Amino acid sequence: MAHTNINSEDRLVQATFAAHLAGELGWESIYAYNQEDFGNGSLLGRTDDREVVLKRDLRAAVGRLNP
Repeated sequence: MAHTNINSEDRLVQATFAAHLAGELGWESIYAYNQEDFGNGSLLGRTDDREVVLKRDLRAAVGRLNP
């Protein structure tokens, strides 16, 4: 995961917590700042920057867990 080289919220909080989630739960973290465009084929599949639920991933997980 990429991060800034300064003591910022990214380095002190976000990167630390992402590493914890990866180590403890096996979660994958994506640093999408300035890399996300929006729409169905975008990196995270969000329609805009206010969308917090990744619907594309949620639908896939629900379908996988509840066939």
